[in-house]
Amino acid sequence: KDEHIREHCQSVLVSIGKDASDALVQGLKHEHIRKHCQSVLVSLGKDASDALVQALKHEHIREHCQSVLVSIGKDATDALVQGLNEEDWQVRKACASTLDKIGWQPKTTEEKIKFAFAKMQWDDLVAIGKSAVPTLIQGLKDEHIRKHCQSVLVSIGKDASDALVQGLKYEHIREHCQSVLVSLGKDATDALVQGLNEEDWQVRKDEHIRKHCQSVLV
Repeated sequence: KDEHIREHCQSVLVSIGKDASDALVQGLKHEHIRKHCQSVLVSLGKDASDALVQALKHEHIREHCQSVLVSIGKDATDALVQGLNEEDWQVRKACASTLDKIGWQPKTTEEKIKFAFAKMQWDDLVAIGKSAVPTLIQGLKDEHIRKHCQSVLVSIGKDASDALVQGLKYEHIREHCQSVLVSLGKDATDALVQGLNEEDWQVRKDEHIRKHCQSVLV
């Protein structure tokens, strides 16, 4: 409460550095000390960015973390770009939104794919095409974006079929890969025929895929 003591505490926390980040991020939950925690986190800069990105998982402090990350600016870029790989779509979206506010732009194809995927810019992923397919197939795991991923994969068409057949190996996305392959129709034929020769018995045994492949060939 004492302003003089507060300044000393802030100075000590800055001196502690990265090790103080987690406690400071937790402090963002409390309105009466929030602005002071934000100030110290900004002073820590890059050393605080990893903890702030991880905290984007928590809805009640997400907005405050984003505000600090924007204030840190370019020094937070590496942590935010890494955050585009997070499993949680809300974290990915928050990282992408923060990168936008900082003014960051993707340079490589991989960065463009991750950025568009996090921002849910589905038309951009269709335009990127085959290179975006592995990321979209991973997105089939997430019920919040599954329909969008399926739609983009269908739009990409034949270029997505080989990876979708390979996706049949994985039980947690098998049904969704099948659905896309059925929607692709004749564009999936070559990949499906090749899939019948797969060594993986989980792929070979799928009667639905076999019947679909046979009907297309006939």
